[in-house]
Formats: sequence, structure tokens, C-alpha cells
Amino acid sequence: MGEHSMKKITWTIKNFSSLQREKLCSDPFVESPRWGRVSMFPLNEIHAKESGYLVNGEFKIVAEIAVIAAIGKLDIAEETSTIIETMDVNGFQLFPSQMELVSRLLERHPEIASDIRTKNPNLRMGYMSLLLSLIETLRQSPHKLSKTDLAEADAALGSLTNAEFKLDWLEKKLDEMAEKKEKEEAGEARVREIEEDLKDLNQKCSDLEAQLEKQKLELSAAKAPISFDDLDRRTIMEKQSRKKITWTIKNFSSLQCQKLCSDPFVVARCKWRLCTYPKGKNVDYLFLFLEVADHDSLPCGWRRNVRYSLSIINQNSVKRSRQNDEQKWFDEKTPRRGRVSMFPLNEIHAKESGYLVNGELKIVAEIEVIEVLGKFDVTEETSTITETMDVNGFQLLPSQMELVSRLLERHPDIASEFSTKNPNLRTGYMSLLLSIIETLRHSPHELSNTDLAEADAALGSMANAGFKLDWLENKLDEMAEKKEKEEGGEIRVREIEEELKDLKQKCLDLEVQLEKEKLELSAAKAPISFDDVIDFVPMVNNTAESSESSDDEQSYSSSSEEWSKSSDDADEIVEVNGFQVLDSQVNQVMAIFEKYPDMASDFSLKNQQLRNAYMGVLLNVIMTLCQSPDELTMDDLNKADRTVLDLTKAGFKLHWLRQKVDEAFLKKEKKREIRAQIRLLEEKVKKRKLSLSDLESALKKQKASALAIETPFDFSDIV
Repeated sequence: MGEHSMKKITWTIKNFSSLQREKLCSDPFVESPRWGRVSMFPLNEIHAKESGYLVNGEFKIVAEIAVIAAIGKLDIAEETSTIIETMDVNGFQLFPSQMELVSRLLERHPEIASDIRTKNPNLRMGYMSLLLSLIETLRQSPHKLSKTDLAEADAALGSLTNAEFKLDWLEKKLDEMAEKKEKEEAGEARVREIEEDLKDLNQKCSDLEAQLEKQKLELSAAKAPISFDDLDRRTIMEKQSRKKITWTIKNFSSLQCQKLCSDPFVVARCKWRLCTYPKGKNVDYLFLFLEVADHDSLPCGWRRNVRYSLSIINQNSVKRSRQNDEQKWFDEKTPRRGRVSMFPLNEIHAKESGYLVNGELKIVAEIEVIEVLGKFDVTEETSTITETMDVNGFQLLPSQMELVSRLLERHPDIASEFSTKNPNLRTGYMSLLLSIIETLRHSPHELSNTDLAEADAALGSMANAGFKLDWLENKLDEMAEKKEKEEGGEIRVREIEEELKDLKQKCLDLEVQLEKEKLELSAAKAPISFDDVIDFVPMVNNTAESSESSDDEQSYSSSSEEWSKSSDDADEIVEVNGFQVLDSQVNQVMAIFEKYPDMASDFSLKNQQLRNAYMGVLLNVIMTLCQSPDELTMDDLNKADRTVLDLTKAGFKLHWLRQKVDEAFLKKEKKREIRAQIRLLEEKVKKRKLSLSDLESALKKQKASALAIETPFDFSDIV
């Protein structure tokens, strides 16, 4: 119902002033019962001279009708309507919706039906509908047309040719479409193939990167030193005396409190906390400081020497973060240290400054306690007595008990020929043995050749003292061999990684270049709009010699007749700068004259029909150039070039349009070159990917070998 509920009807009453009838009705059309106004308009005003309502005796009435709802039986069933409105154009009965297309068709190819012999109006109408359907089919993109569609279009074209239609131009279009379809199918297949290759390549790269990351993590873990329980207490204290704290303050902008403190934290057995004044303290700056958390409960005389840094983190750029580094003593009089004017509040609150992200302000404090005088805040049990235990005549620390027990269990005769009786020397030799074992527990990467040579010398000393260590000597030889393989493997891995990096970069460069070529091709395929054609920066005006000849009049007389016939029952005719154009063309013609007001200043033809025909030809040239380079053939461009020359000879100043024609030729040629370049790049990408696949296989194999070599011994492997 929606498609038929609106209609615009133009009723032209000829010889209105001389009509003698009391009532006059238009031909019937399908809508609703009548409504109207008895006193709509004064007759004397209609008949007034030069009123504009009567022109050449014709009175025009336009009715726009929208049927919103219909109750009761309709006059005509939608499926069986017998009333069909048609209009005659060059002997063809056409529907109103076909008028514009056929008018444009006859303007472009006026001789199309000059040889047709069929007189039957229904057959003529059917042939014209078939021709329009064929044209509509070819207006679709190649992607939407199947080979069956093209075969059926070719058969329909044969039928029209047999009916004496002159359609050599349409036959070329059909051949061009078939060629484009073939190229499109080949191109799509190639794109799918490249996409699959890229997908496989990306997956391989992803797997390889994951494997490489895993290998690096394992290698890092293998390289980490294995500590015993008898580590130097000073090392532990050094770790405990340094700490990095991150304090995140949420909803910083909406805080109403005057002072805000973090939760307490412990550094070097001393409790600390960070504090700030979110609104500033008597100044518009952020006040940030470090404070001894429980200074009120500490005994008199306490002091702490601390090196610290307080940073306000810029979450968008670390370089813009603000930091304050100091080394100060904290005591009863000054339990807190910091800066009153560390950072302007307006800069923190500034939009997109990077200091506030999602309302959060981040503060980082790095604290190193250098010296503590007085009582610690946090107690730690300490002992000055070193306990030892006897195992097979060796005095051992508790932390050595488990390792030595496992060693003697595995090699019970290890010290059967060790004759030294001095307990301190016996303990020293056992410590040396454990040190050798500890050295061999490192990964080959952490051990230098010097380390291995020194371990070999220490092993010789142990053997000379009577220890049976042939099993440890084998382990040392195995470690030396692994070290040699590891060094060779690392060199090979670096070489492959560099080669893989270079190849990936080349592939990336090729893909970027290929994408650029495709973008340029897409831009070249884009149709030129009407405004693009006329909105071109004019060059220096070169006024062509205008000539008015009978040849010009004859060449465009047929176009004039067709234009006149097609406009009788179509849009309203409007005059623009001495040219009568259809209402649908007014905006285009006005835009041309607005941009180029002197375009027709030398055009001297007076015959109105010829002037109109020339303007129609000019618009057709512009619409031709509005097509994409894919749709334009060289034949189209050559015809447009000749037509512009003819129009120039007739007196039109069309240097700007000449440039657009030249530009269209260049784009057509550039598109051909780009396609050739794309094919070349695609072949290069394919070859690069094959090389990359081979390299990835080699790298994977080499890393697997390196992984096996770099795995460190544990205690059980050695003993």
C-alpha cells in the first residue's frame, strides 16, 4: 500500500480561455473519491494578461495525493489493476518511471531504433522494457552478476539485435563486463589465497613468539642463582632496607579531607607511611611527605638516616612524572620529611594532563634506610650462637644437613679414603665440595670458562685429599661440553633471530606497500561526482575560436528533437542563462555558470532548440566523466574528448573540462600500472613467505636444541 499511497499528477489544460464546457475532467487515475474547494482561485486573476497562469493558452494544475487510509472496497485490486499510465516517446509507450532513462538513452544514442521495423505498440514496448532491463543488469557490480546472468544478458542482446536495434555500444559494454567478471573472480581467488597465507604466517609468528617468550622465561628461571639457607645475613638486611611503595589515591578530585595518609608499611624493621594534603597547605600546591608511622610511641633519642624519593606519576608519559630525591635524618623533632610546594594542583587537575586517570592519582616512594639509632618498631628474633652437628665426622651447619645427607646416601664411600683428622679442615673440605656442587648447579650461561677451570682445580684438590669424586668429574666434563654447545647455540639463535627480523620487516614493508597500492587502486576506481568535474581550479583562459556552421546545427538537431519530445510530458522547463533545461538539471547548470560565468559568452547560436541540445550534450559529457575509471572505456574517453572539442568549436569555453578529460585518461593509465605493480608485489610477498617459513622451522629446531643444552642440573643430577 505504501508504494501506491502517494502520487503527483500534472494536468495540462490546453486552450483554457476558449473552453465552452461547464465541467472538465482529467483522464482517470487510481486514487480516492473527490475532495476540493469551490472557491479556490479567482478566474479574473487566472485570465489576467501576463499573470503567468496562462502561457500559450495552457493552464497547468498539479495535484499531489497521499492516501493515508482506505475503508471499504478498493476500486481496483492491486494484483489485477487494468489501468496503466504510459506516455509516448519516439513511438515507444513508456511508464512514467522509464521516462528519464529512455530520454537519456535517446540523447546518447539517437539512432538506436532507426532501423526497427516492428509496428505493434505492445511489441515495441516489450522490446524497450527488455533493453532497459538489460541496461539495468549491466549497471550492477560484477560481484552481483553471475556468469548465468551474463549469458542470459548476451541472449537478450541477440534478440534485440535481431529486432534491428543498433546496440554495438551495448555489446562492447557486455564484453567489458564479462572481462571484468573474469578478472574479479581471479582477483577474489588471489585475495583469498593471500589472506590464507597471511593467516597461516601470522599464526606461525604468534606461535613462535609465544614459544620464544616461554623459552626466555625458562632461560631466565634457569639463570637465577639457587640460594642456600646459610646466606649472609647482611644480604638479607640489604634487601630489607630498600623498598618501593606505590600509593594509589582514588577519586582524588572529590576528596574533602584536609590530610590523607597511606596504610603503614615496614622498611628495615621500621614503620613508615606517606601523607598528603589534597587541597594544599596554605598554597595551591600538593603537599607530599614521608612520615615515621608510630613516632609518638618510640623512646627518646631515636634517629633514622634515610635516602628517599617521592614521585607523582604521569600515567600517560613517564618522562613527565615529577620526583623529589633527598637524604635526611628523621628524629623526634622532625618525624616527617617532604615538600610543601611539590607540584601545582591546577596542573594535576588539568584535563588530559595524565596525572589523573579515571580519577586516580599515583604516588611512588622509594625508601632506603641507611642507619637506625634506637629501638626498632618491628622486633626480629636474633641469635649469636652458631649451631653445628656431626655427620660422619664432619661438623655441619643445620642448613647443610639435608644436602650432605643426600650426598652420602647416594655416594656412601665418598670420604672412605679421606684421612685428615683436624675437624676444622674436614669441615673446610666439605664446604669446598658443596661449593663445587653449587657451582655446577648453575646454568651453562651463568658459568664462564674460567669458572669451569677453577672448579676443575678445586676438584683436583679434593681428589688429592682422598675424596672419591669420579662421578663429579664426569659431571664437570658434561658441563664443559654443554657450555661449548650453549655458546654455539646462542650464536646460531642470534643469527636466525636477526635473519627472521629482517625477513619479517621485508614482509611488513611489502604488505604496507601492497595495502597502499590497493588504496590507490580503490581511489582510482571511485566515480567522479558532478561537483568534482565542475569544481576544478581553472587554468589561464584560452579563448577558442567560435564558429557557427551548418554542420554544428545538423549534428545536434536530432538531439534537440529528442530533448524537446522527452520534455513535453516530463519535468517543467526552466530557463538558465538563455538555455532551457529540465527542472531536474537546473541545479547542475546553475552550478556550472556560478563557477564559470563566461562559459557560454562566445556561444552565438540563437536557435533555442539547438542551444538546449548543446547544453544537454555538455551535461552528458560531465556525467560520463562522473563514472569510475573501471566503468569508463577508452572509447568513452575518446568520444568525450571529441565532444569537448566540438563544443569548444561551437563557442563554449571548456578549458576546465578539457583538463578533467586529460585527468581521466591519466587515471585510466595509472590504474593499469597499479594493477601490474600489485601483481608484482603479490609474487614478491609469496616468495618472502616461503623463505620466512623455512627460517621459522630452522629457528624452532635450533631453539629446541638450545633449550635442551641450557637446562641446569639439580642436586640429584649431579650426585
